Amino acid sequence: MSRFKKGKTSTEIEKKSIEITLCIKEKTRLLKLAIENKEIPDSLPVEKNKLTLGRAYEWTDKALGVFKFSSNTADTSKNQKFRDELKKALLSFNSAIKSGIFVKETTNTPSKKKYKTRADFEAELKECQEENNEIKRLAVELYRSYAQLIHIIELEEINLTTHREALLKQSQILSKDRLNLIHE
Repeated sequence: MSRFKKGKTSTEIEKKSIEITLCIKEKTRLLKLAIENKEIPDSLPVEKNKLTLGRAYEWTDKALGVFKFSSNTADTSKNQKFRDELKKALLSFNSAIKSGIFVKETTNTPSKKKYKTRADFEAELKECQEENNEIKRLAVELYRSYAQLIHIIELEEINLTTHREALLKQSQILSKDRLNLIHE
């Protein structure tokens, strides 16, 4: 007997479809909320002061509860209504960006470059060299303290061995008879 019936969708696929529908609704709500609060979420992939529908589909943020899905999934008859709402929210979001509502937030966040410049590499190199020098300095300090502890331990062992040898010599000088006399 087969596990699935012909024409019947599995429960896992149905759950995934429901999750995608909820995600489309959540992305629409978050875009509207961003316009109201005048604050763009950090994880939102805005490029060149514009958010495309494809980028909205790719938007992923576990904290906000949104994940990536394909455009084919959003184009299903079940999700068309919600996709159209997302498009409307996207249009109003893009017009809000163009109107300058988010100017303060976008100017404060540094733009992500695709490639690093020579100056970026030199700054990174300088930072790594400073970190390397600090690690070397700490390693030298640790080695010096280790060497000092070894020296102190060796001196203590020398003192203990000389003290022990002196006691042994004295005990050999004193015979057992003398020690017995002293003890009595």
